[in-house]
Amino acid sequence: MVRKTFVKLQIAFGQNRHMVILIALWFLVNFLIFLTITGDPGKAALYLFYFDILPGPYGMFYDKYSDFVIFGLFIALVTVDAFRNYDPRKTCEILASKQKNHAIVIGYDHLGIRLHKYLQSHKIPYIIVSRHKDELTEVFEEEKPAVLYDELDDEFPTTIQLKRAKYLFLLDDNLVFNLKMIIQAKNMNSNAKLVVRCFEDDFAKIFEKYGATVISASSTTAKIVFEEHLGDPNLKEIHIIGFSHFAERMSTMAMKQGIKSKIISDSFEMIKHYNKLTIAERQLVTVITGNPLDYKTLQDAGVFESLAVIIAIETDDIILLVKELKDMNPKMLIIARTFSDEIEKVLENFGVIPISTSKYALKTQIMPLLQKP
Repeated sequence: MVRKTFVKLQIAFGQNRHMVILIALWFLVNFLIFLTITGDPGKAALYLFYFDILPGPYGMFYDKYSDFVIFGLFIALVTVDAFRNYDPRKTCEILASKQKNHAIVIGYDHLGIRLHKYLQSHKIPYIIVSRHKDELTEVFEEEKPAVLYDELDDEFPTTIQLKRAKYLFLLDDNLVFNLKMIIQAKNMNSNAKLVVRCFEDDFAKIFEKYGATVISASSTTAKIVFEEHLGDPNLKEIHIIGFSHFAERMSTMAMKQGIKSKIISDSFEMIKHYNKLTIAERQLVTVITGNPLDYKTLQDAGVFESLAVIIAIETDDIILLVKELKDMNPKMLIIARTFSDEIEKVLENFGVIPISTSKYALKTQIMPLLQKP
């Protein structure tokens, strides 16, 4: 807290130095005037700092002018100017520059937010980094160690103290950017533990060659979901509403167990996924192009008669969707992906199994790494 206050004072003075210089000049000039009149530095200091008033017109002028102008107008202007010019982002950057033996978290989505909270609660020093300004709005407001990435900033590795970092967590979706950061880390800090999130198996092998630990929130979660909730040997087909990394992993996991999956989405990524499948794999996967929240699309896909439905997208209408599904088929097993702890509780009240891929990834993949000596 003391360090943060000191940093903020440094920034405030730096941004308002013109006012500070004016006040300093006022006192310096008047000290020289008093010294010239009295010839005594001690008396000049007493008059300067208002312990005494110089007899005569100038003494009265100095006292009144200082009272009404210097301490009235100037100090008010400095205070207002400081608040107007103060930029919390600068405080965050300075705090980040002072970190060591810290965790650098690059990418501030749901997993990044959960990791941030974990690091805070366990007193592990950290720096939050994002390529997107909007993601850091709250972090800047709270004045936490954080840096907005600028691809034109050649000093970025120094800004985040990459040489002194203990962990580098790469949670950004840009795989090329992540690879660039891993190479820089290997060159600057061979002792740092490198962790990268990757959904592409081919790219994951490249990261592993550089000594990085690869995590996939979707893969881990899909495996756990099948182990804990979809182990019924009589289950022959699942319906997946919406397409995402999680939907892809759930479909892949179903294929491995000989379970058919129907994916309902209007996403082009779903078609790309289907086109990558082999002829044998396509026998177990059906893609249905359409609005995954449209009643008729769901009806035509046979969702309302399904034994198991996976809602793989985050949507504001998820409550209405699960209510409609449960009304049509109360015995239906519904597994819904969610990023909100509050929505989780609501879904549970509907008899739905809420799934948070970021929570599973933090618990099963990241926490064990942080807990290693």
